[in-house]
Amino acid sequence: MPALNSLDVRLGTIYAVKNEAPDSKRLLRLMVSFGDYTRSILGGIKQEPVDPAEIVGGQALFVVNLPPNRMAGLVSAGFRSTSSTQMA
Repeated sequence: MPALNSLDVRLGTIYAVKNEAPDSKRLLRLMVSFGDYTRSILGGIKQEPVDPAEIVGGQALFVVNLPPNRMAGLVSAGFRSTSSTQMA
């Protein structure tokens, strides 16, 4: 599985959640710290039963070596690989 070996997966801490795509039914902007740098990553978590403010301070796994992706007029600099907002 060479493709999986090339993924750069890192543990990040979510320090802010912003609703910057009001026309999107799913997307929220996650501001994520990886220790020595931060990233803005879009996550489709708006409709999940957990209040987005509750994940601030939580940690999740993120793929950080993907090309920037534009969704709902915003750019995401990574991918949240956790399948649920039940984060550590």
